[in-house]
Amino acid sequence: SRRQRQMCIRDRHVPAYQCEGSGQVVVSISVNRNGKVTAASLKETTTSSNCINETAVTAARNSRFNVDGSAADRQSGTITYIFVPQ
Repeated sequence: SRRQRQMCIRDRHVPAYQCEGSGQVVVSISVNRNGKVTAASLKETTTSSNCINETAVTAARNSRFNVDGSAADRQSGTITYIFVPQ
């Protein structure tokens, strides 16, 4: 049986708000055992703003998670960003 690992975010990159509009963006991520995000892509969005969507994906790529040398080399999950008008 595979051991399920709880991934704890160590350094969540909070995106600077430089876009017009608002929305919720879900980004699919893959994380290696060193806690580095190795892939990030748009999964779901409630906005048509490319600026917001691209900002969320970039922020997810820059996030870091806890290191676990005994974890699988690649783990998958999602990060949800909620953008509100400033």
